[in-house]
Amino acid sequence: MTSIDDAQDALATLAYIGRIVVTAAPRAIAKVLTGPFGWLATAAECLNLIQHLGYQKLGPKKAKRTKDAATKDNPKSKKYKLIQAMKTKKIMPTQGRLVEALQVSDNIFGVGICLGPIVGFLIESVTGPMRRITGAPVKVKLPWESMSDITATAQKATKSQLAYVGAGLQTDPDEVILMAMANYLTAQELLTNASSMNAFDNIEDLDTVELSAPVPDNILTREIIEEEGLRIEDVVGWPHSGGNWLQVDHLASEYDSPAKDFQRDFMAQHNNDWYGYAYGALTTQATGHTLTTVEGPDNLSYDYTAQSKVAHIMLDNGIVLAKDQPEANFQRFVDFIEEFERNQDSPSLREILSFCHSTDIALYNFLSNQPISPAQPFVDSWKRVLEP
Repeated sequence: MTSIDDAQDALATLAYIGRIVVTAAPRAIAKVLTGPFGWLATAAECLNLIQHLGYQKLGPKKAKRTKDAATKDNPKSKKYKLIQAMKTKKIMPTQGRLVEALQVSDNIFGVGICLGPIVGFLIESVTGPMRRITGAPVKVKLPWESMSDITATAQKATKSQLAYVGAGLQTDPDEVILMAMANYLTAQELLTNASSMNAFDNIEDLDTVELSAPVPDNILTREIIEEEGLRIEDVVGWPHSGGNWLQVDHLASEYDSPAKDFQRDFMAQHNNDWYGYAYGALTTQATGHTLTTVEGPDNLSYDYTAQSKVAHIMLDNGIVLAKDQPEANFQRFVDFIEEFERNQDSPSLREILSFCHSTDIALYNFLSNQPISPAQPFVDSWKRVLEP
């Protein structure tokens, strides 16, 4: 309840200065994604999307833009990499090394959620309930710059977000989207206004600091709890232990996996509707913002999966697989894409055409409405694609 209150406060405060960029799925892909394939963008789903958009004959640019709208911030399509995860590795050694290699966003969503409460939490170390494991107060290096109320509201919501996802998926989709929007806006606010107030630089022995569990301060929430005959202090606690304190260097061990499970469970439940599309886009962007805030804007790079790149190349060149051919050919093409992804690589247009030629996979050019027969010489096939 406290997490939801804090998210609503963040939305009410940050809606004036932030912007939610996810509105609706492009109409051209909404129909196909209500079927057996969905937002998660496996190789099979990307191939289905290629086929669907190509045979709608949208034209290469529109087909490509429509596909990109579905995949550019998809947790299974977008990859992040930190050039150096120096600060992250101080308290999350394993996860820090993980993010130094390209990882799809949903693999590092938990890292973003765990780092959130640390990003910009200097205000709490001075004015709020925070301590060292010895019980001693936290000392902050001077000079110390105070946060605005807006940034402090964002920081408060990041800690509640950690508690919310750590408790597991158990609420309705509208509430989950509310939390995702709050997470996105708070990450945006902290990226803009908390980057210079980095806890890693301003607090000595950060790993010995403990974070207090979120405490309700909404009067209605407190009244509901008390009307049930419960004491506030008896119902406040971190989900993993029920205790009031969480040591910073225990963040990843306790909440990395639950956070990833939360995202994957929700996406699986909403793989074919707007909720999954919106949630994936919001959490992917929020994760990137958090990593940037912690490690610096020049330290984060991103890329896309092989299946996303293949879809981009094929639609840009007007290529789909011909409909009337053995089902095994479609699976063979999916396996081809997945092999590149396993090798952290992606095929070029020439490699796609060459593979299809060598395996008798029939292609069709939706720009010229002409088949590209694998029986033709490869050079001729190449020419017909590039010059429809």
